[in-house]
Amino acid sequence: MAAFVGLGPDEVVDGATAVARTLEGGVRATLTALDLAPPDLGDGVRHDVQQALVALKNSPIVTKHSPADLKTYVFGDQVGTTSLQFINSQIQPSQTPKVFETLNDVKQALQTKQIAALVTDTPTAEFITTEIPGSVVVAQFPSTGEHYGLLFAKGNKLVTCVNKALATLKGNGTLAKLTGQYLKDFTSVPTIQP
Repeated sequence: MAAFVGLGPDEVVDGATAVARTLEGGVRATLTALDLAPPDLGDGVRHDVQQALVALKNSPIVTKHSPADLKTYVFGDQVGTTSLQFINSQIQPSQTPKVFETLNDVKQALQTKQIAALVTDTPTAEFITTEIPGSVVVAQFPSTGEHYGLLFAKGNKLVTCVNKALATLKGNGTLAKLTGQYLKDFTSVPTIQP
């Protein structure tokens, strides 16, 4: 991508570093239809987000997660997140989800079995399983219109270049190849219905 838009190596932060910095800082940002979508955010930079279910390996939810089963569990998530919205609007559990101030609080609740599972985007879910011993990504859910995207300052001249580069990468199959090569852990997670 950097080569397509004319950036040098000293001007690029690799994706893994960017994700690690984002997770470390406790910031998760995705774009939904409700978010402000400035004209500087082109269609070519959006990528669907799938929410995923994280639980402890010995939890019943690991093997019993039909839509009817999901309604019976106690979920928890961070206040103000699209994941909490997903739990309430898509899973619609019979018990009100427990709401926590930070993602670290949610992870602690899972570890201490205050909740049966948490929901978060699939890449974050995979990362969480490296932090919580004995946890697993049970499955992911179909996308509901939430997207990852590249956000530029209004009027940034790189938008057109980046959109053209992404269109080229999509059109010639490079983006699909890179997704298969680098995101196979995320694309191999089974999809279930909420």
